[in-house]
Amino acid sequence: MRKSVVLIFAMTLMLNLGFSSKVVKMQADINTGHLDFAPVPSPDGAVLYFTSMRPDGKGGQDIWV
Repeated sequence: MRKSVVLIFAMTLMLNLGFSSKVVKMQADINTGHLDFAPVPSPDGAVLYFTSMRPDGKGGQDIWV
């Protein structure tokens, strides 16, 4: 049976210029091979919050920063 993996990707949008950057897969500390999903950036773009089902979490779907 194949293991399901959900990966998080990122890109920069500059809507006022009609420009977007290349889509980039997030690094290994975010894309762990477990279910990592539903990313939400902070308003200033400095922090990424996402849901993960990692075994070292508190239980079920945890929010990671």
